[in-house]
Amino acid sequence: THYTVIEQGYTAPMSTRRIGILAAMPEELEQLKKVVTNQTSFPRGEAFTFTTGELHSKPVVFAAANVGMVFAGSAATTMIGEFGACAIIFTGVAGGLREGQQIGDVVVGQTVVNYEMDCRSFTYPWDPSYKLHLGE
Repeated sequence: THYTVIEQGYTAPMSTRRIGILAAMPEELEQLKKVVTNQTSFPRGEAFTFTTGELHSKPVVFAAANVGMVFAGSAATTMIGEFGACAIIFTGVAGGLREGQQIGDVVVGQTVVNYEMDCRSFTYPWDPSYKLHLGE
């Protein structure tokens, strides 16, 4: 896999329409990173790094949106405005907690829960000294 880091402020060419892929946590993108080719990374501040590349010969852009609607909205807006995303898929573990569901199942929600939070003030009960970071 080819991987390049581009300095902040550079915008990817929008001549190609891409599929956007968002996840809340960076760990949820690890398997995707293994199969996307020709990766180029575009850091945006402290919160986001957008990566362009090809997935099965299709142009994509992916990023970890972090936790919350504001982060997800900002990441989606950036994917559309700067990277030419024509559709966005959100992937990850949220909502897939029913008995019988397996990794890789597609879950389509029937209802939406509105929440907004910054997880950095929480700690794990088994390790109160660990401080959560954006995206955890």
